[in-house]
Amino acid sequence: MNKAARFRGPRLGTKLILMGLVLLSIPWLGYRYLLETKNFLLEGQAQAQLLTAKGIAITLQSNDRLFNDLPLNIEDYETLTSYPLDYPIRIDGYNDDWRDLRQHQRSFGGRQTSTTAIQTGTKFNLLLGVSAQYLYAYLDILDNTKVYRHPGYRRLDNSDHLRLNFIDAEGQSKRLLLTMEGPGNMTAYYVDTDWFYAVAGQPEYEVASYVRDTERGYEIELRIPLAMLGPQKRLGLSYADVDNPELRQVQSLTSTLPSLAGAKTNLILLRSPAIEKIITELNQADAQIWILDQQRRVRATAGQLQIPSDDESPPYEEDNQSGSLWSVLVDLLFQKLISSAAADFKDFDPRLTSQRDDQVITQALIGKGSSRRRASLDGRAQIITAAYPISEQDQIIGAVVLEQSTESVLALQRQALENIVMLTALSLLAIVLVVILFSLRLAYRVRRMRKEAALAIDPHGRLMVDQLEHETTAGDEIGDLARSVSSMLTRLHQYQQFVANIPRTLRHEVNNPLNTISTSLENLAHETDESQRQLYLERAKRGLRQMSILVQQLAESASLEQSLASDEMERVDLSSLLRQYLSNYQSNHPELLLEVELDDSPTWINCADFRIEQLLDKLLDNAADFSASENPLSITLHKTKGLVDITIANQGRTIDESQIPLIFNLMSSSRPAIDAEKPHLGLGLYISKLIVDYHNGSIQISNLPDQSGVVVHISLPLSKE
Repeated sequence: MNKAARFRGPRLGTKLILMGLVLLSIPWLGYRYLLETKNFLLEGQAQAQLLTAKGIAITLQSNDRLFNDLPLNIEDYETLTSYPLDYPIRIDGYNDDWRDLRQHQRSFGGRQTSTTAIQTGTKFNLLLGVSAQYLYAYLDILDNTKVYRHPGYRRLDNSDHLRLNFIDAEGQSKRLLLTMEGPGNMTAYYVDTDWFYAVAGQPEYEVASYVRDTERGYEIELRIPLAMLGPQKRLGLSYADVDNPELRQVQSLTSTLPSLAGAKTNLILLRSPAIEKIITELNQADAQIWILDQQRRVRATAGQLQIPSDDESPPYEEDNQSGSLWSVLVDLLFQKLISSAAADFKDFDPRLTSQRDDQVITQALIGKGSSRRRASLDGRAQIITAAYPISEQDQIIGAVVLEQSTESVLALQRQALENIVMLTALSLLAIVLVVILFSLRLAYRVRRMRKEAALAIDPHGRLMVDQLEHETTAGDEIGDLARSVSSMLTRLHQYQQFVANIPRTLRHEVNNPLNTISTSLENLAHETDESQRQLYLERAKRGLRQMSILVQQLAESASLEQSLASDEMERVDLSSLLRQYLSNYQSNHPELLLEVELDDSPTWINCADFRIEQLLDKLLDNAADFSASENPLSITLHKTKGLVDITIANQGRTIDESQIPLIFNLMSSSRPAIDAEKPHLGLGLYISKLIVDYHNGSIQISNLPDQSGVVVHISLPLSKE
């Protein structure tokens, strides 16, 4: 067995399945498209935020007075940072409700007065917050010796106490002293310039405060109405420490007051209520707006990116735990494929509420709007920041910063991807099933046709059937193959019948001249009469001529196909050729009557002219043999669409209808008797069909409609030149 016979490639079904795997490129292409869509959506969101920031900036650019409630020269003041409070603060001396802000406490200590020798060991931590219309303060005071106020003393400075310096709404300097007689509520009094005595008989009840004892000192919480502090919110806070309960003198004064000469208050950086009111009306859901002045101070904020939650477990994780297995698998897939936005994230940093420093802000403060993406503080979400300058008379007075999570866009992307994954999975499953079923069906059809073709031949090589039964009516390529195989079987069956009939036909056709020759020779051997001897000799010669004709016919049919391939084609006028041929034929057969109807115009075809004459010889000889002597032969030539039609009709005996499909087969004949002078092997019509097929034409034979004779119809293609 050779190498080609041993090699066996994959089966047809395997090839179809492998080709079906190409469909796996669909999800990959969908994923790439989704990434491009994600970038497009995020870029669109950034541009939309930048346009929104521009609109807010245009709204604020005619309100430059909104930026004038703080001094423009922040370097002249020592600032205190206040953080926005999105939750209530209870005045009880505990700092647990300050939450994450506790890590941003600011320490003060070591300052001295000019009149007393002050110890430097006292210090405190301060935290300021703003909620609604109040300023909240939390102080963690380090004081090893606690001295509370004695109710019998009129002076207010002979115990540990707090001092507040501020500028009121009328621009007047005010002093508040908060005393404590023990743990609990503190009392606030307006005092004189020496901080000794109250200037009014009643305490200031709008200031709420509470003190709590600790091992290290005090914890104090207080609340002051923002309206008391005036438009610029200037406040100074000091802790006076009294260590000796007998002398009751202030030993140290720890203060937030600036070190600058003449300054008595700090500048508290608060949000602008007027600006905040404007941007609150312009704010959109799940977005946060920041308004900054030229010194990068946050003047107002509105909205929230995400409300902080104390729950340690994000909501989406709980949903996944209670959801279906499909949801869990999809979530895992999305985490691998795309950076999906978290449903719950943290991006709250109180330090950002006082002053912002960012590249987009830097660009905005020099007059260029821009946007960028950043990660949230916990790294679980993406934030788009857009900043646009606020200008007034060609001068940059501030910037609008608009921040929004990409959660909404990525949620759309997630939904789109989920739909793509679902549809792709279902489509691939359906396509794989269809491919498998189709391949199985295709393989079954091929195997059935192979089995039927194998059974068409017996072990000895003889054909058992002349055509296939299955797949011959199918319209696909397998149907074409089945019809080709069936046609091949039909031709092989005809050839097999021809081979089987050769001995009988030859025996019948050859025995007649052989018998004639044998009988003549025997008679010639015993005959003495010269005239009889001549007669027997002529009979023997006639038998030899018949044998020669038979051999010539067999040789002609055997070599015709090979000789046709070597014939040269040329452009010939068929009308002229047929007219000349019929004239010669009539001269050689004066006993025949011919009725000729030819097209007068030239009829050009590509042909071998002597083969056309050979074709006409066969057909006219057949027509003459079957025609009654008194009836003429009819020959016509007409041109149709791209074809020339030749018909040859004769009056006489008709052909059995059952023999018409077989009449062009080799050695097929419908003659009732054999002419002794002219033996016949049934090769004429077979040769005629070979010649017509070689010229890309067609030939048909049928009985005349009135059953008065037979007509042969030939169609040949016209030359295109």
